[in-house]
This record gives sequence, C-alpha cells and structure tokens, in this order.
Amino acid sequence: MKYCTHCGKQVKEEAVVCTECGCQLDGKTTKKTSAKSSSDINSILIKVAPIIGLVLICMGALHMLTSLIYWIAEVAHYAFDGFTRLLGNGLLTYLRMPLIEIGLGLLLYLNNKK
Repeated sequence: MKYCTHCGKQVKEEAVVCTECGCQLDGKTTKKTSAKSSSDINSILIKVAPIIGLVLICMGALHMLTSLIYWIAEVAHYAFDGFTRLLGNGLLTYLRMPLIEIGLGLLLYLNNKK
C-alpha cells in the first residue's frame, strides 16, 4: 500500500499525485506513523518548556519579593505603632512632669547665670 509523504493518506499504487492534498508523490511507499507527530510534539515541548520555566520562576520571584515588601511594611507598621504607643501612652505619660521640671529648671539656671 502506498501513502502520501506529505499528508500521510493512503493512495493507489499507480497514483502520481495525492488525491487528498494534491502533492506530487515521489514513488516511495511510506507509512504514516504516530512517531512523527509525537516527535513534533516533543520538539515543540523542548522549545516551549524553558519559556514556561522562566515564566514560573519569574512569578515565584515576584511573589517572594512582594511578600518580603509586605512583611517589611507590616514590621514597620507594628514598630511605629509600638513606638507611638510607648511615647504617647506609656513612657512619656510617666516622664512628662519630670521632663518639664528638668527643662524649666535648666532654663531658670541658665537665666540666673547671666
């Protein structure tokens, strides 16, 4: 049995042109195999796989970077929030009067020195 070398369709032994695709037959009998199509798929995968890998690596790196930025922002938020609570409600509440008294005392001392 004879097969078209272009489209793989079965043709008559005496055919010179394929009736399906119109290509000229070279007279060789070849059988259509799925190995050719699987090799085409493999060659496509070999070309596309590195691109897909790079895209996935970039997506992972971008996610890691945004997570790091988010973590830094959260740490800064809690640190600033704790610092303002410490100064606003905690430490300065207890030190407000002594600091005012020390400041006034220094001003009075320096004023009397003149």
